[in-house]
Amino acid sequence: MNTLTITRSDVTVEEISEALRHGPGPRYAVLPGTAMNWNPIGRPRPDHADMITVATTPTRLFRAELKVSQQPGRTIVHVIAGGIGPLPRLVNRFWIAAKVRRVLQTTLGCAESPSLVDPDPH
Repeated sequence: MNTLTITRSDVTVEEISEALRHGPGPRYAVLPGTAMNWNPIGRPRPDHADMITVATTPTRLFRAELKVSQQPGRTIVHVIAGGIGPLPRLVNRFWIAAKVRRVLQTTLGCAESPSLVDPDPH
């Protein structure tokens, strides 16, 4: 997992989603408020207000998940590569997750953060 820091504490999931809608390209679906479903044929779970799923359409095999959290004076964005099994996750880490990080660094001025405790409960 990679962690990005935005030097504003008021960045919203919607603001990040909007940046992602214009960044990676039309082939990517940006789903704010959703988390990845570990069921390979399941749809993203719409019950996570602080998360964003970015996936290629129409397949959910290639995807990344973002967890957004506010801290005093900054917003932390955790970018988690998804996929079914270790090989797709590795591919997604260097493909979709990397593309998401580049878009956020360019549009919102994110900086790579040192590793923090992994908040990913999966």
